[in-house]
Amino acid sequence: MDTMFSAPIFESLLSVTNLIVVIFSVCINFFLAYHVYHQDKTSYTNRFFAILAITLSIWLSIIYTSTVLNQNAFSVTFWPKLSLFFAAPMTMFFFFFAHTFPAHKFTLKKQWVKLSAFSTGIVMAVAVSPYSFDYIIFNETYKTVAKIGM
Repeated sequence: MDTMFSAPIFESLLSVTNLIVVIFSVCINFFLAYHVYHQDKTSYTNRFFAILAITLSIWLSIIYTSTVLNQNAFSVTFWPKLSLFFAAPMTMFFFFFAHTFPAHKFTLKKQWVKLSAFSTGIVMAVAVSPYSFDYIIFNETYKTVAKIGM
């Protein structure tokens, strides 16, 4: 039975729609980051929000790219590692933003900032290291298997 929408055409339209949504989201995030930061450049809340929005946009772009370019053994491990690499600072900046909001000053003690930055650095290093994924399974599509580091 012939249908109006064949599977390849539908998948192509869905892919284009996803790309448009990602581009739109990234543009909105960059606009919000720019606008909020320039409202009050001295406010730590505004700074953390801008950094968080930019990091989120980078992470979203990587996630989308990983779904599109998931075609060989290298990309199956590269894109998830890069995604985890940018997810780590995103959580740290979200913590800083949530701690600071709605104040203008950053009141978190230096030892906690250093601990947060250090632990985020460790997570980022493990994310891009060989300890993040163990091996790749190919069963019509590629799939990674996490190692003990994850």
